[in-house]
Amino acid sequence: MKPSLLIPLTLAVLLTACGAGPATPALPGSEPQVTTPVAPPAAPAPSVEDSATLTLTPSRALTLDSGATGLAGYFCRFAVCAGDDRDNHQVRGLLEFTLPDSLNGAEILSATLILKPSNPQVAQTTLSALGSLKVEHVGSLEFDAPALGTVGQTSSPDAQKLDVTQALGADLGRGVSRYRLGFDRASNQDDMSNLYRLEVVEPGSPQPSEQAPTLVIRFRAKP
Repeated sequence: MKPSLLIPLTLAVLLTACGAGPATPALPGSEPQVTTPVAPPAAPAPSVEDSATLTLTPSRALTLDSGATGLAGYFCRFAVCAGDDRDNHQVRGLLEFTLPDSLNGAEILSATLILKPSNPQVAQTTLSALGSLKVEHVGSLEFDAPALGTVGQTSSPDAQKLDVTQALGADLGRGVSRYRLGFDRASNQDDMSNLYRLEVVEPGSPQPSEQAPTLVIRFRAKP
């Protein structure tokens, strides 16, 4: 054998003996199975699109006076009023909203009570005479019912948007949400009626007035 052929042949033998030669192809199905853990998909974050909005008008509206004469109630029979009457009796208005079954178990995102005075000029006269208007959350439709809390107070004759989210949340188990309107001063003793008036229904019609108080609820239904 020629020396020039001996070195390559010897090197080839050594490489094969050391396992550095050509790899033997693996048989089909004999490859090791590697499982990569897959994290479960994350729950989608709540979005505005998941919520719904409900607008309610009063199911009941009462105007009561401290003398129980019913005069203000008759004058405000298509509305709800607060202030005083011509006999200098204090007048308070009460609103009740019936809550539908769709709110049972729902997450309340927001609740807003909207009040629109029928005549802002008359409302301003009443505010000037009797002080600020106070809106209270109550449990019953009574003149002197204990207040569960104050949801708003204003000296403005403009439309009011009051946050009643907490009050509504407490009312879900009752099926109704009630509010009372009244003034700081019981009367200014001028022998004239001073009334802050909110139309509830159209005169002679059961249809709600365009200026009726409304309770706007944004909620997310129970899954």
